[in-house]
Amino acid sequence: MPRDKVKVKRIENKASMQVTFSKRRKGLFKKAHELAVMCDAEVAVIVFSAANKLTRFGSPSVEEVIEKWNTHPDTIQALAQPPLNINVEQEFQRLRRQRDEAELIISQLEGENLENLSFEQLNQLEEIMQNGLVRVKAKKRDHYDGTIAELQNTIRLMDVKDQIKPEVGVENAVHQERMSTDSILTANENHEDGSDDILSLRLGPYAGQDSQLI
Repeated sequence: MPRDKVKVKRIENKASMQVTFSKRRKGLFKKAHELAVMCDAEVAVIVFSAANKLTRFGSPSVEEVIEKWNTHPDTIQALAQPPLNINVEQEFQRLRRQRDEAELIISQLEGENLENLSFEQLNQLEEIMQNGLVRVKAKKRDHYDGTIAELQNTIRLMDVKDQIKPEVGVENAVHQERMSTDSILTANENHEDGSDDILSLRLGPYAGQDSQLI
């Protein structure tokens, strides 16, 4: 009777996994040896167990097969121009891991996901938070100092402006008085020269009355 086909899936039982690993490894090495002898092929098989134990088979040897693989033209070309989709996928996975790590750190800084942290890790997290708090307080002090300096500068400018206003007012009054005096003197000179029209223009409506009296 034909044997039932074994369903290929991960073996959960550790003891059964080890037994199956030993049997399948021997069968794999046997097939590799047969391939090398019957077909005059150079074969290398490297296996790491779940416990990270290394076993290998090579014909003529694993080192010689690997050296030949490294110097083969197809290998050199493949290494020089790796497929683009592989690079994109690897970069995507790397960025995803970085994002997950950053999100985990942020949540831990917010006081979440602390269950699996050791005492030393908790101390490190506390130190990071304290250092961050010190930097935040220093930044706030810089902001306050800058705001106070701006207000003080504004007050000084307002004081200077208030001191300038009276001086400008006095200068304007003197200038107006000077202009009025010059106008009168000019009018008198024109009157002496017989320029009644210019006198009337400078002295306003009273010039006509004075002319009648004269």
